[in-house]
Amino acid sequence: MKSDDRRIEFCVYLNEKDRYKKRPLYKAILESLFDIGVTGASVFDAFAAYGGNFEIKRRSILPWRKNRSLMIKIVERSEMKDPILKLLDERMHGGVITYQDVAFIRYTPTVVTREDRWISQHTSASSLSSSIFDKLP
Repeated sequence: MKSDDRRIEFCVYLNEKDRYKKRPLYKAILESLFDIGVTGASVFDAFAAYGGNFEIKRRSILPWRKNRSLMIKIVERSEMKDPILKLLDERMHGGVITYQDVAFIRYTPTVVTREDRWISQHTSASSLSSSIFDKLP
């Protein structure tokens, strides 16, 4: 089944070294998004990037050099815009956030997917999120 709708797409640009309460910022953001009921978010690692400081950062093969540029992408219903922005405002101390209205097309085998049923059955998001996100690098 095909559903066609409008959503808001957020792009959050940050560095791997960024922290929130001594934890990697990208992990803290993902867990918090999950806890407030955001449908999904993805973290992307940049091969190379530069920002306001005009310093080009490249991915390093050296394990101790970890300051990669990351991007978190979120596509969500418009009514979640304010809660998402509030969450990001509380956690971000540097970086950039962009958002825009986008066309959203979702293909599913049926109107209600297994994922939809699973999410609706799990009301204790905080306990679930800790087990999921503990496995992130």
